[in-house]
Amino acid sequence: MSNNEQAIIYSEVYGILDMLGGEYIKLIPEKLYKHIEENKNKEYAPTYDINKPLEEQNIKKRTAAVICMLHYKYWCESDEEKKEIVDILNENYEKQKEKYFAYEKTIFKKENNLQKTSENSDNDLKMENKKESVALTVQEKKNWFSKFVSFIKKIFGKGKE
Repeated sequence: MSNNEQAIIYSEVYGILDMLGGEYIKLIPEKLYKHIEENKNKEYAPTYDINKPLEEQNIKKRTAAVICMLHYKYWCESDEEKKEIVDILNENYEKQKEKYFAYEKTIFKKENNLQKTSENSDNDLKMENKKESVALTVQEKKNWFSKFVSFIKKIFGKGKE
């Protein structure tokens, strides 16, 4: 991750903390808050609407991860609340894993289909070559047989007209 990208994330976190207000800011270590404030992008100052959920406010995934960590570490008031966050994170992880494996399966299936198509094309080509070879052999046998019949007719005098 580039420094500029990291600075944008700090700016978003700072904007969210600003939206949440002093009661949330005072719960995180002052040193951490100062670090966020000092490392944010000075030219990027996002604002957020407290009446809308964060997922509707176009924040980066890494920003959401930092806010989640802050919530877990400093704003949860009970172990039960922390457990709920862990459960949600585990559920999200499982969903992402399922998506990843579904995507991987699709890619693998496409590769197999391409390979099978290629193999089928190769097999079709081989089959065509075999058919042509058989056709040539049959033609050669017919030619040989025709010549043989003509020869026999000549011997018995039926080949003259």
